[in-house]
Amino acid sequence: MVHQLTRKYFTAFLLATCLCATALGASQSNKAQSNNPAPAAAQPKKEKPMKFNKVTPNLICSDLDKSLKFYRDVLGFTIFQSVPEKAPFVFTWLKRDDAEIFLNQHFPPQPGQPDVFAGKQIGGTLTLYFAMDGIDDLLKSVESKGVKIAIPMHKEFYGMKEFAVQDPDGYLLIFAERVE
Repeated sequence: MVHQLTRKYFTAFLLATCLCATALGASQSNKAQSNNPAPAAAQPKKEKPMKFNKVTPNLICSDLDKSLKFYRDVLGFTIFQSVPEKAPFVFTWLKRDDAEIFLNQHFPPQPGQPDVFAGKQIGGTLTLYFAMDGIDDLLKSVESKGVKIAIPMHKEFYGMKEFAVQDPDGYLLIFAERVE
């Protein structure tokens, strides 16, 4: 039974990854669509220059429901897509304004697959840096919800006002706003 559930969740994870990659590719396509495209042989193939379009953190969670509550209820993110469509989820794609985060439930690897997380602590040393506006309001909001402040509000020499919290898995979230 456990093996069947693990296989089901692994399949859901792969499906979610494919869906997100497809959505990302479609959303970032700049090609104009033609109703009567010329045959492939008639069009010269142009190489695209290498370009990074964006990065979306894909956080492995020990308890996805607990992490989802933190990002949704404390930080105000909303679910854009999930696998499965209804809870309990194994994957969620969260958005707030221009910020996006993937949350994935941690599962052991399938038989014969490498354990890429062997010996590694979830959360580890990863930090996420959120450039934002309205940092004072966010600080008041997270404090009112009982979230412990990991790094108190301070001003950095490079002109940013910052504070940090940790999510349920220990990922350090640094919030920063440019100050004059």
